Amino acid sequence: MKHRFVAKYDADGRKAMEYRKQWWEEGREQGWKFLFYHDIKSPVWG
Repeated sequence: MKHRFVAKYDADGRKAMEYRKQWWEEGREQGWKFLFYHDIKSPVWG
């Protein structure tokens, strides 16, 4: 969510990347909390 990337483990990498961008923008506007469990510096955002 924090970075634009096409992940090789996604069934449709480009579509998943676009979803992440959409959710990031929508969540920011609506005050969502994001959990990044692999991010040791800032695992929760929002």
